Amino acid sequence: MKKITLLIFTAVLLIVGCSSSKKTGVAYEDLKNTRWVLKELNSSPVTDTKQDIYVIFGVNDNKFNGFGGCNKFFGTYDYDGKTLKISDFGSTKMFCTDDKYEIKFFDVLNSFDDHKIAEKYLYLYKSGKVLAKFEAIFL
Repeated sequence: MKKITLLIFTAVLLIVGCSSSKKTGVAYEDLKNTRWVLKELNSSPVTDTKQDIYVIFGVNDNKFNGFGGCNKFFGTYDYDGKTLKISDFGSTKMFCTDDKYEIKFFDVLNSFDDHKIAEKYLYLYKSGKVLAKFEAIFL
């Protein structure tokens, strides 16, 4: 009887443990406190960068900042959990010999009209078309 009870208890533990939802490590549903690294721009993969191209949305001050490949950028944003809007965009003005992504990336940041966060990715859209895809790195 003890063996059967132990067997049933072990089976229940296995079932409960295996049926739990798939864990991805960190919940990325929140836009803030995350480094969003650019992975695709205008349907093309972002490769061969010396440093990550990224954006970070501040937690308490509604300010964002990041790196575009050559220049640092910054500004303010409004986010209510559904709508994301960027304003007061600015950047440093360093001379760049390779701005393969930066100009297009800055254009996307200034022109997107919708966004979506799915799992660990942030997508920026314009008229329903994906302009940029970012991967989250939790800070």
